[in-house]
Amino acid sequence: MTQSESIPSRLDRQSLLAIKAQQIAQMEAKAHVRDLEVADYVEANPSCVEDAKDYVQRFLSSERHQRYHWILSQWHEILTTKSINQIAAILRDSSPETQELRSSPPFCLPPNHK
Repeated sequence: MTQSESIPSRLDRQSLLAIKAQQIAQMEAKAHVRDLEVADYVEANPSCVEDAKDYVQRFLSSERHQRYHWILSQWHEILTTKSINQIAAILRDSSPETQELRSSPPFCLPPNHK
């Protein structure tokens, strides 16, 4: 095999990058649908915020989860200072500013949800 045969052509690389970009867009679209479902669930079940507070507090107190302290602290502040509608709005927001929060929500949809 020659060197030129073992290295994909520039067109092949660009095609692969385009495919990868499309796959990432599809994954982000699925994640956004999930975020919308979680937001709807939170609004329909406000008591789940108390469960989320307990979850966040438990992990904030854990030495094993110190690497997640920043995001847990962010969620703790949100859960203790924002209204249900504001929390749902954060989950629905698709801006880069809320991406990390949306990727680590302290809410879990029940197995029989939708």
